[in-house]
Amino acid sequence: MNQQIFSRRSFLKLAGGTILTLASGCAFTAAPVLKPVQKAARVLTGDTSLEADYIRQLITADSRTSRTIMWQSNEEQKGAEVAWRLSGSETAAAVPAAEEEFRDDGTTVWLHTAGISGLEPGQRYEYRILCGEAGTAWYPLATDDGGAFKLLVFPDSQSNDYSGWKQLAQDAARRNPDAALFVNMGDLVDNGEDHTQWNAWFDAVGGIIGRIPLAPIMGNHETYDQKWKVRLPEAYLHEFAVPANGSGTFDRYYYSFDYGEVHFSVLNTQWDETEEFKAGLLDAQLDWLPGDIRASRKKWHIVLMHKDVLT
Repeated sequence: MNQQIFSRRSFLKLAGGTILTLASGCAFTAAPVLKPVQKAARVLTGDTSLEADYIRQLITADSRTSRTIMWQSNEEQKGAEVAWRLSGSETAAAVPAAEEEFRDDGTTVWLHTAGISGLEPGQRYEYRILCGEAGTAWYPLATDDGGAFKLLVFPDSQSNDYSGWKQLAQDAARRNPDAALFVNMGDLVDNGEDHTQWNAWFDAVGGIIGRIPLAPIMGNHETYDQKWKVRLPEAYLHEFAVPANGSGTFDRYYYSFDYGEVHFSVLNTQWDETEEFKAGLLDAQLDWLPGDIRASRKKWHIVLMHKDVLT
């Protein structure tokens, strides 16, 4: 399909007519692909001194049985792991975390990613991060029970001052304590290379995305460098280990997941911004989306994207 011709009729034909669209002390492992190896965990109860910044749950393809946990630190944390258990249980399992050194905007951080699998649907768990003799507090983790659910959906949060975004997000979460998901519809930050803006965004949603899973969507502002020129969205791609899409070229640019009776397809509308660096993002999604929808047996199909594809 010609990239300049993407009409309402062709989009609905592609989607199959069943879609609602929403637009807007502690070994080094660099590999981002995790193969969880569960083991019995040391459940430390006293020491909660571990530095683990911006702890977040990331949505997985199957929210009934799995979850991805990420955090970052200013130093290496060799041997870090994530432990989890049924709420109130005295026994726990654990999985090692992959560790990656990420440098952007002249700043180096260590990103940590652990994939939890083998969970039971509709259960309440809790998890914590362990490294050496230190750990964090326990955080809640609830799995999808396949029924009705509520999600928090936000458009652009980009700003020069994220205090307003913090007030909005925290107030929404406070008024909807039963929300199961947190969705940000792209343009999370105003400048994708500016690490201070990412820090401010994560600070604003602290206490929320550590207890419910986040489904992020890439916007055009995630592709800007400090000189407001377009680049690849390096920070976004490293900060969010979203589900794989099978693409060797555009992994993490777009993805899908299930929750309740809904199958969500998360598209990427930034093909103009990425074309100079990686050609074919639109065509890749046009090839991927029909099969992604056909493979789903869910009652509802919802497409999430940053820009309105019909205008």
